[in-house]
Amino acid sequence: MKPAVDRREFRDWVSVPVRWSDMDAYHHVNNAKYVTYLEIGRIQVFRSLAPDGDWLHAAEGPVLASVTCNFRRPVQHPATIEVGTRVGKISRRSFHFEHGLFLDGTDTLVADARSIVVWINRATGEPVEISPALREALERLM
Repeated sequence: MKPAVDRREFRDWVSVPVRWSDMDAYHHVNNAKYVTYLEIGRIQVFRSLAPDGDWLHAAEGPVLASVTCNFRRPVQHPATIEVGTRVGKISRRSFHFEHGLFLDGTDTLVADARSIVVWINRATGEPVEISPALREALERLM
């Protein structure tokens, strides 16, 4: 049976060591920690788009609107998770990141997820259209 997500579908990667404090009473990584791992993947992509950090201080920027995550197998400390992130869809004011989380150096999928990011005017908090330059950069990550 083909896994839900294949590691070869991703080009952008970040490794995340599992901390002892990431585990819960059942001795595996708590589900809420996966949202943090996804955030690390998203930030890695934003850094690749603007290595100088301009997106952090610009008048417009990203805000997370939604996260969905499918947990495929439990992870225990010690471990390292590799988070693959790609752009799956681009709309006028938002885009989707798709994520695959794998055990370090393996094809073992531990979770797959989607994050929806809305581009906003930071002063008003209102959604704005994605600029042509950002759209072009995001399209390269599809």
